[in-house]
Amino acid sequence: MTQTNAVLNLNFDVQDQQTILRVRKQEPPLRVVRAFPIQSASASKLVHQGEKIGLLELGNNELDNQGVGHHFLVEQDNQNQLDSPYPLGLQQESSGQLGYTTSVQPALVHLHNISGGLLGGDQLSLNVVVSAHAQAQLTSTGSTRVYRYRQGYPTTTQTTHLVVEEDGLLEYLPDTLIPYARSQYRQTTRIELAEGAGLFYWEVVTPGREAKGECFEYDLLQIELDISAKNQPIAIERSRLEPARLEAAASGRIGSGLNSLARLGPYRYFATFYICRVGVEAEIWHQLEAQLDEEARKLSVSGQTLWGVSTLPAHGLSVRAVGSSCHSIQRTLPIFWQMAKEELYQQDAVMPRKVY
Repeated sequence: MTQTNAVLNLNFDVQDQQTILRVRKQEPPLRVVRAFPIQSASASKLVHQGEKIGLLELGNNELDNQGVGHHFLVEQDNQNQLDSPYPLGLQQESSGQLGYTTSVQPALVHLHNISGGLLGGDQLSLNVVVSAHAQAQLTSTGSTRVYRYRQGYPTTTQTTHLVVEEDGLLEYLPDTLIPYARSQYRQTTRIELAEGAGLFYWEVVTPGREAKGECFEYDLLQIELDISAKNQPIAIERSRLEPARLEAAASGRIGSGLNSLARLGPYRYFATFYICRVGVEAEIWHQLEAQLDEEARKLSVSGQTLWGVSTLPAHGLSVRAVGSSCHSIQRTLPIFWQMAKEELYQQDAVMPRKVY
């Protein structure tokens, strides 16, 4: 069995007030199928050839049923473009203290790994560029499963490079990361934000397959994240967890592993959520931090889930959580997302639809 080296390069551009997906390079097992429209339940203007013909209140289901607003293009290499037959586009208007107004329809894309997970030795690369004013939402079709290490192969690696250009917006919202027993996994993510660029990026890490009795039985979990705004670093994150090595070094002393009180204690799941928009004044970030922190205190329950909020040096803030169950974290993350998006963009946070 050979190792897999795969690359997926995506560009999101704006055309006719729509965010369109261009697939620049696609190697299995990584792939995408098409882009889908995102439409919140807030009021939107229905436009046909530049003429306002009505005011609608549409949610995702209503959009699907009526077939309105599905005007999304997908282009792969030099193949012909694919677009919906529906002639109507949806135009959103919003305003607020940040002075943000957009008429660009956002796009949702599902990232597929057709092998079902990351096999030992896999070397995967994802590169995404969100062009100026484009709005993209990326999600996975399920949890990312990291299978056990294979002797003689390199450590499984996922390298991600995300670029958001001027006034673009990227929402990167994958499902959980599940490192299986005896797996070795290294994840490196680099995010570059231009003037006015926005980012909502979360990650939830599990201890393994708890249903099968696995808890911190992986050999290596290394996560590196760098976020820069206008070429200046605003977040640098490094973590390296080696539970088996930690236990061995402690000679089997009880409470010496990741679940010791000096480390995770009763909490087995952890999450990070970065919220950024370049150019927003520090005062607004401090106000948003106070709002989210108040919510975090309400939602925190000792021994079950703990939440914390802090501002970055500039252009954003981070929300962190540790929990004894995955459900409590996944259920709560959208609350912070909704509060932040409403404040920064005067838009609804719309959970990605899943397709399998």
